[in-house]
Amino acid sequence: MSGSSNSLRASCPACGASVAMASTQVGTAVTCSDCLEEFIASPAAKVPREPSAAEQTHGDRSDNDALQRLLNPNLESEQPEGETLRLDVDLGADDEPGSSPKRQVLTKEYAFSFQCPICRTRIDLTDKEVGTRVKCPDCYSEHAVREPAPNQRRAKNKLKHSDDDEFRLVHAPAAVKTPEPFQSIADDLLKKAEAELPPRPIRPVSSEGSDALQRAEEEVVEDEATEPPLPASPFKDGLFKFLLDPNTIGRLVFLAGGLFILLGAIQIAITTTDEGAIQQFMSVLMRMFAVTFGVAFLAASCTSMQGILQDTSNGIDEIISWPDLNFLDWFGEMLFILSGLFISVVPFVILAKLVSTSAAASWAITLGGSSVGLIFAFPMILLSVLETGSPINPISRPIQRSLRLARAAWLKFTFLAVFVVGTAGGLALLRIRWPDYVAMNLGIATGLMLLSAIYFRLLGRLAWCCRVAIADEDTRLEELLADQEA
Repeated sequence: MSGSSNSLRASCPACGASVAMASTQVGTAVTCSDCLEEFIASPAAKVPREPSAAEQTHGDRSDNDALQRLLNPNLESEQPEGETLRLDVDLGADDEPGSSPKRQVLTKEYAFSFQCPICRTRIDLTDKEVGTRVKCPDCYSEHAVREPAPNQRRAKNKLKHSDDDEFRLVHAPAAVKTPEPFQSIADDLLKKAEAELPPRPIRPVSSEGSDALQRAEEEVVEDEATEPPLPASPFKDGLFKFLLDPNTIGRLVFLAGGLFILLGAIQIAITTTDEGAIQQFMSVLMRMFAVTFGVAFLAASCTSMQGILQDTSNGIDEIISWPDLNFLDWFGEMLFILSGLFISVVPFVILAKLVSTSAAASWAITLGGSSVGLIFAFPMILLSVLETGSPINPISRPIQRSLRLARAAWLKFTFLAVFVVGTAGGLALLRIRWPDYVAMNLGIATGLMLLSAIYFRLLGRLAWCCRVAIADEDTRLEELLADQEA
């Protein structure tokens, strides 16, 4: 573009910047000096441009300098220092030259926007940053700040902000509450009226929560009042009443069938060990089945027996705490009975291994010691772990107190436990002696489950006696302490 030709200006459709071009570039692709976007040039108006002194002196500049002047036309026109406002022509794309109104163009104290040519982020700047380099907050690229076109300048925001305000937000002043003109008069009249009224008794405010709590307390008191008293002969009166319930009968029959299947699988696994290859393979399968089925049966039976014990200790004749279908809960409740059996029987097994000189003596010590542990130690340990709620804590202070407060109940239970455990041991010996009689083995399995239910029923009655004895002593001590304080 020569210095004598008239220059035209076109508006960039991307950023709105005014781009200078030669008349020969109309209809061709030009590059915006601000956002570096290419667009088809269409002239907005012809603005006569006088050649600068630099162009007259250095007419033979290189093509690179001409390109810089073309891309940066604002660098050739500098505003005189000290000028704050000037009048310029705001020409639109559809306006004719000379028809647009005059407007004030800011030359100082103005702000403008710059679009990053890499990531298209809009950056707000002021006139003080012209000639410096800024960094894009998104892509961190540095760009030189050039003086913007007159139509891109705007007045600065006069609101003050702190340097710590990252987004330059201005906090609006708190609204001052204006008192209503008659509010104080109304308050005085209300206080005077309340002072003249007679005092009223304060009544508790009834709500749904307090009503529900009161109903719950009444139900607890009613349950305590309607709790059946301990029978005069707890190990005799109504002891077998729970066996008349069809639900109890069905549960015990189901458990008896499971015990019959488990004992049969164990017998097949033992008898086929020393036979042919097919029998040995069957022995391996039966062992796997016996282990898997045995764990499930043990969990179901222990949970059922524990339900009989807990309901009986609470004075309930009809057993309702049977295990549900959530078998995962069975294993947690099974730990209490297994803990009692382990602590009661394992020490005697270890003793038999240490002091026995023959197999017969070892079996005698194991069977005899296990029987003694089941009769004397197991009841105390099981009640202790249930009272403490921990299968690894076999020591309970209330159970220890019950040995003194309910001595008669402990003696009667021990006597009956000897009979029950002895009968169960006799049935087990019959099963070992005649293992091939299917009908007899089914009857033995049913008898073992029935004796187990009776044993835990007796243990529940013992826990009931201990609870009543401890409660009576606590009441007596509280009355004695109240009399002493009075």
